[in-house]
Amino acid sequence: MRIYGDITARKKTEDELANAYAEVEARVVQRTAELAKSNLELAQEVAVREKAQRALKNRVLAIKDYSVRLKEANAALKVLLQQRDRDKIELEEKVLL
Repeated sequence: MRIYGDITARKKTEDELANAYAEVEARVVQRTAELAKSNLELAQEVAVREKAQRALKNRVLAIKDYSVRLKEANAALKVLLQQRDRDKIELEEKVLL
C-alpha cells in the first residue's frame, strides 16, 4: 500500500507540475501576442509621427522660402519707392523752374 500511495502522490505532483507548465506556457503565448500587438501599435504611431514631422519640416522650409521672397519683394519695393521719391523731386524741380 505504501508504494501505491507514493505512486499516487508522485502522479498527482507530476500532473500539478504539468498543469503549472501548461498555464505558464499559455501565459507566455498570451503575453507574446499582447507584446506583438503593442509593438505593431507603436510602429504605427511612430510612422504617423514621422509623417507629421516630415510635413512640419516641409512647412517650415516653405515658410522660410516665403520669408526670403517677402524680404526680396520688400527690398525691391523700397528701391521703387526711393526712385519714386527721386522722380517726384526731379519733377517738382522741373515744374518750379
